Formats: sequence, C-alpha cells, structure tokens
Amino acid sequence: MSSQHAHQEEIWLANDREDLLALLQIRFGDVPEEVVVAINRIQKIDRLERLILAGANAADWPIFVEELYADDESFKLVGERFSPLAQHERDDRNE
Repeated sequence: MSSQHAHQEEIWLANDREDLLALLQIRFGDVPEEVVVAINRIQKIDRLERLILAGANAADWPIFVEELYADDESFKLVGERFSPLAQHERDDRNE
C-alpha cells in the first residue's frame, strides 16, 4: 500500500469514526467514554460502515453496543432489533 493510499484510508477512518459518534449522540445522547475508545480503536472501514448502519437502525442502545462488541464477521442487521421504529412502538404499547 502506498503512503498516499494509507494516508487517504486514515482520513476515511477518521471521518467514519466522527460520523458514527455524531450519529450515536443524535440517536442515543451522551456516548460513554469506553464506547468512544472502542470506536476510535477500529481500523477497518467496513466495520465502521457496518456500525454506522447499526447505529442508524438499532432499536435501542443495548442492541448497538452488542453490535459494537460482536465478531468482525457479524452482519445481522435484520428484523425488529434493527428497526428504529421498534422502540417507539414498544413505548407506545406500554403507555
């Protein structure tokens, strides 16, 4: 890998980390420091992109955290667990 390509990849990683943290802040509020540290350690663009999808679609915070610490090969973003409306629907039923 060329130096220029490595530099570009690091820029993409930094941008994806920032995007993910901003998304989590918007969806769930303050992001715990241990989650910020875990995200900042990620060195694979595809993993960050999967977590951006998980953060945008997870029904609640525990589901996102489960994905954050899941195996790199995990890609199970289907079903009610990844419907952002699922939490609202559960809340409505409990009122």
